[in-house]
Amino acid sequence: MQYEKAGDPMTGLFWTKKTLEKISKELAKADIKVGKTTVGKLLKKMNYSLKCNSKKVSNGGKKLTKEEKLERDQQFKYIEKMRKTFISKGFPVISVDTKKKELIGNFKNPGTRYRKEGDLTNDHDFITYASGKALPYGIYDVYRNEGFVYIGQALWDKENKRFSSSDTPEFAAENIARWWQDGGKTIARKDTQRQKRF
Repeated sequence: MQYEKAGDPMTGLFWTKKTLEKISKELAKADIKVGKTTVGKLLKKMNYSLKCNSKKVSNGGKKLTKEEKLERDQQFKYIEKMRKTFISKGFPVISVDTKKKELIGNFKNPGTRYRKEGDLTNDHDFITYASGKALPYGIYDVYRNEGFVYIGQALWDKENKRFSSSDTPEFAAENIARWWQDGGKTIARKDTQRQKRF
């Protein structure tokens, strides 16, 4: 375990890269037979805790120079200034993001519903089983606290064994244009008129 552990010197907590099942199997090789539940209890007593990935490494781990930090800070200040300017004039400010892509077909997804029997799905999530891939694209109106999701579809090309299209800049621009046509411009017009009255 000494080569498979990490820890936090401030709290004294440790964690391991190995699963409880793997630790149990390793112990069995040393003629110590314990189940994964017992392994979990022992790890807790040894001050280990469950951990998940945490997005805290910025810039891909690269250290920024003072000039790079200043330039980045200026970029964010400029974006903040533009955001305030747009909001003050009643124009929308949006945040956009592509969401997790999902295979289209008879695949298992989290969630439950009341039924006498569970839904039967494919035993594996192979791409070749899919009829396509859903590409959710989120648009969030920051000022109004409203979200919109548009879903594109990439079809599976059996002959070339790949998807016919993918998430592209054109797809992103098309969704923003669609959001604008679906109501973004109407909301902006109303807010601009309201601003002029005050």
